Amino acid sequence: MDVLRILAESNARVKYRLDGKEGESTEEDLARALGVRAYPHIIFYNSQGEIILRIPGYAPPKTLTCAIRYVKEEFYKKENINQFLQREGCV
Repeated sequence: MDVLRILAESNARVKYRLDGKEGESTEEDLARALGVRAYPHIIFYNSQGEIILRIPGYAPPKTLTCAIRYVKEEFYKKENINQFLQREGCV
């Protein structure tokens, strides 16, 4: 799992792969294209650039830990995030 931090108000250039397409833009333009309107905003995506999960705004540590496990262990292929969080006692 890779982690990329972008600053929504930054003009720094970043390379990305989303929806199977590679591109380059400023961090600000990328955040806008991803529809980021709340901070923090965590987006998990796979190696093809497909978005797996979005967490807009604050998530308590236990919930965030479970969300990371949900993505890392590929539970997203079997059930939705809400079912997973309930089943695992994360909320």
